Amino acid sequence: MKIFLLIVFFIFSQVAYANCPPVSKKIESLIKEHALKIAGGEYCKYRKIYNETDIELAIYTIEGPCYNNKGRAGSCGNHYFISMVGIINQVNFPHIVIGGKGVFHPKSIKYINDIIEVEGFAYSKSDPMCCPSINEIRYFKPNKNKLKKTLQP
Repeated sequence: MKIFLLIVFFIFSQVAYANCPPVSKKIESLIKEHALKIAGGEYCKYRKIYNETDIELAIYTIEGPCYNNKGRAGSCGNHYFISMVGIINQVNFPHIVIGGKGVFHPKSIKYINDIIEVEGFAYSKSDPMCCPSINEIRYFKPNKNKLKKTLQP
């Protein structure tokens, strides 16, 4: 019975990761480093990726963080954070939280004239947690080795 369950788990885990957008090993490492730090789980299928010559950006979601490390990673509640990492001109940019439950849900990412443009949906006071309704664009600028939120370019 244990072998059967192990085989079923293996098959489902392969299916779950089969459609993950491809990223470089370095971006994958930055995401995993963040997930390990907060003991959360990532569902990589919903990553948003921007990739062009010398620029790679990834938006990803970390779910169920277990900050106290008393639980299986990703199993400590239903909270989640949406973060962004990047590599621009061979400089690594570690994660910055850009949204999450009740805050902001990105739908696209662009890099224009040294500005990262993230378009998505924010919540109005009357929106349920499932359904943010306000179309919004947020801007981020690479600054030394950090990504910083900025006003319109």
